[in-house]
Amino acid sequence: MTRLRQHEGRGHHAVSVFLATHAVKQKAVGLLNGVFEGVWLGILSSESLYEISRRYYAARSRWHSQHHNLIGLWDWESAALKTHFDGCQRVLVSSTGGGREVLGLLTLGYDAYGFECNEQLVEVAEKLLTERGRSRTVQLVPPDAWPEGERYDGVVLGWNSYSHITTRERRVEFLRSARASAPEGAPMLLSFRAREERAKSYKLVSWLENFILRVRGREIQPVGDRLALHFFEHNFTEDQLAGELSEGGFRLIEYSTEGEPHAVARAVGPPPVDGSGLFLGAG
Repeated sequence: MTRLRQHEGRGHHAVSVFLATHAVKQKAVGLLNGVFEGVWLGILSSESLYEISRRYYAARSRWHSQHHNLIGLWDWESAALKTHFDGCQRVLVSSTGGGREVLGLLTLGYDAYGFECNEQLVEVAEKLLTERGRSRTVQLVPPDAWPEGERYDGVVLGWNSYSHITTRERRVEFLRSARASAPEGAPMLLSFRAREERAKSYKLVSWLENFILRVRGREIQPVGDRLALHFFEHNFTEDQLAGELSEGGFRLIEYSTEGEPHAVARAVGPPPVDGSGLFLGAG
């Protein structure tokens, strides 16, 4: 019995040592990941970050599959549309991917269109929609660009696409282009990556990123940039998202972390103008 108790005692001690060293390992891995992300965020250009994202999505069959693109709108998307898009007919979807949102909107009776920066996904979406009687519905555009020349009653920013825009300046410019394509009061639905204001894991990443950006003479970025799952994403607090929307010509009217974090905003005031007095974005 004594030997059994001694054996159990040694076993409990080994478990305690394992748990303690495991906690140290986890902290070390987190620190290493933070250093890795912060350094590369400071070094890589927006174009390089977009190329990383392009390769990630090109290698993932999910976005190319009919199973995913025929699944329809998520419950939170349908609820937001029902609540805020009443009276809208023409709706534009950014970062359309393989066409899931556009097809879902068409099914609900909206006159939906989309645009996408990934040529392979545009081909997937066009094939899917053409088979259902809607050809030339999705445009190919460069990253961050907004198609010009059309007006829409409402806007949907494709799933988490806003979080993939690399700098605050580019995100606000993207919003201004969206604002210029829609009338005052038009709704916009977007999903995003959320973070808590007090989350500590972002601070090291942000400090290293902005230290390198300062050395390189580039504009510093707000806390929230990450390199996760081999692509760039910015993670927002509610105040940060509301501030960017406001600068882009929209007022935040709904913020939710139920299901997928998402928000609804409405276009306010006249379309933004540049220093020359010309309207920005779509004509």
